[in-house]
Amino acid sequence: MGTRVLCTLILFTSVALADDDADRAKLAGTWQADEGSTLVVENTNDAVKITQSKNGTKVSEIECNVTGKECVITENGHKAKVSMWFNGPKLIELETRGSEVVKRTFSAAGKEDAMEVEFIPVVPGGTTETSHFRRTPVSSAQR
Repeated sequence: MGTRVLCTLILFTSVALADDDADRAKLAGTWQADEGSTLVVENTNDAVKITQSKNGTKVSEIECNVTGKECVITENGHKAKVSMWFNGPKLIELETRGSEVVKRTFSAAGKEDAMEVEFIPVVPGGTTETSHFRRTPVSSAQR
């Protein structure tokens, strides 16, 4: 009986991890928000690279491991620390710039063509904002 329970537990865990991997893969791609902001999310080995543009101008580029280990980045000439990890299918980013701490949560919102990014000011506190993005189709010229 104990072996059956262990096998069942392993099977369910494997299925859950496979579902998370599939949901995590949905985040990769180019995403467009209504207000003109664009995010490009790329998976590279054990890291994620996120490039943000506003009206065609690159605003930031972050590349960090997804193990929760801190990475040092430079944005607009200022150093910051970033940690990234997955919580189930959601990508969590925690950024510390000076005394300011911001958390962003990226989720595929259950569809392959929609993504939500939740912006949560941690220190100092503030209002949580959610941005909605649509996947930008890959043109045949980019393939």
